[in-house]
Amino acid sequence: MSRLSITGLGKVYADGPAVLEHIDLDLVSGERFVLLGASGSGKSTLLRVIAGLEEAQSGDVQVDGKSILSVPAEKREIGLVFQQPLLFPHLNVERNLSFGLNLRGASAREVAPRVEKMLSQTGLGGFGKRLPHQLSGGQEQRVALARALMTDPKVLLLDEPFSALDAPLRREMRRWVVELQRQAGTTLLLVTHDQEEALAVAGRIGFLEAGRLRQVGEPEDFFLRPAGLSVARFFGGQNFIVGQQHGSTVQTALGPFVTPRQHSGPVTLTFRPEALELGETASNSFRARVRGASFGGTFRNYELEVNGWPLIWHAAPSIKATVGETLALHVPPEACWTVPESLA
Repeated sequence: MSRLSITGLGKVYADGPAVLEHIDLDLVSGERFVLLGASGSGKSTLLRVIAGLEEAQSGDVQVDGKSILSVPAEKREIGLVFQQPLLFPHLNVERNLSFGLNLRGASAREVAPRVEKMLSQTGLGGFGKRLPHQLSGGQEQRVALARALMTDPKVLLLDEPFSALDAPLRREMRRWVVELQRQAGTTLLLVTHDQEEALAVAGRIGFLEAGRLRQVGEPEDFFLRPAGLSVARFFGGQNFIVGQQHGSTVQTALGPFVTPRQHSGPVTLTFRPEALELGETASNSFRARVRGASFGGTFRNYELEVNGWPLIWHAAPSIKATVGETLALHVPPEACWTVPESLA
């Protein structure tokens, strides 16, 4: 297990905008960290810089307190798995797994039991003699992950390794990776644009936008305490109301709202669609007209209007309202969050 520290990292391609801007990130030993962001946000570039496949123009990358930027990629003791498995097509599974150890001069006596153990750990027992084209997509990706772990890397980097798989297999692979990482104790950094994937794997999450790290924290922070509106929108926020905050009270077009965050000045109040509740309370209450309704399986989706302001409500399937109906609703104060205008 090793600690990965990134400080002031910057990357710019010739005649182009900055791809990474002053990235500061610290992963504790044995952590599962997920870097989340839209396509083009710089996620894969950051992994390639850490792995030694790209050069940074500024900053530093350290493993266990030692800079690795001047260390050749093959000597960094960092494993990297891409979206595609990239197995050697002419080598069977066993030889794919043993490739890295063979390059390091390990003897056959050392390699053979390690290969057998890894095949067992990854559920690939009995597949050792198969060639890559004889495997399913999920099995190929398991081999790629197992191969990366065979050399006991200090840090394992995963670059959207499940995006080419179908949804049920992606879920299975996520569970498997979490369990395998627990067994190996390797520090893990996974990049993805998939929220569900991030929540299934991460101990902590970092949100990258346009080359800047906007927020780092536990998964619930991004849903309940977003650092900015772009973070809130990415994580499914749909209700945003501008207002003026004084202390913990925000004056809005819907009326006054009490929030757990103290501030003074213009803000955007946000709360998640599932936070709305039926009934009136002493604060954070209003009446809304139903403009549209649809069934979403695990919830009913209602489009609402309050004093000309649109809102979205994800209600329990048992709650049935009709278009045109007026409802009394409220939002618990703890579900409300404000973003100052300067951070919006």
